[in-house]
Amino acid sequence: MKQVSLPAALAGAVSGLVALVCGAMPAYGQSNGAGAAGSAVFIVFGCFMVLLVLALLGFQIWMIVDVVTKCPDRDNTKLIWLLIVILAGWIGGLIYYFVQRPKNAMQSRPPSPPPPRV
Repeated sequence: MKQVSLPAALAGAVSGLVALVCGAMPAYGQSNGAGAAGSAVFIVFGCFMVLLVLALLGFQIWMIVDVVTKCPDRDNTKLIWLLIVILAGWIGGLIYYFVQRPKNAMQSRPPSPPPPRV
């Protein structure tokens, strides 16, 4: 069985949910045929909003997983970042992504070998 990364699995789940919701929406409010343009706008806007909310939720879940797996656990750093990402929602995830995630990448990078002696 092929192992799938977390972002790919979230993207697949989001696209499946959007297809399910958008596929069910055309039947809503089209009993007499009047106002088809209004319901088309409603469908497009509804699909966009569902997609946006699911994308932001997926981003927040991705940042929670990143905090738990990659954030160093010194001086309660992991707990503080976890609370920020959970309580502040996607904005907390965005703050973590730009503030702490680059620091984690620098710390997890192996040291470069010394330059060769001449």
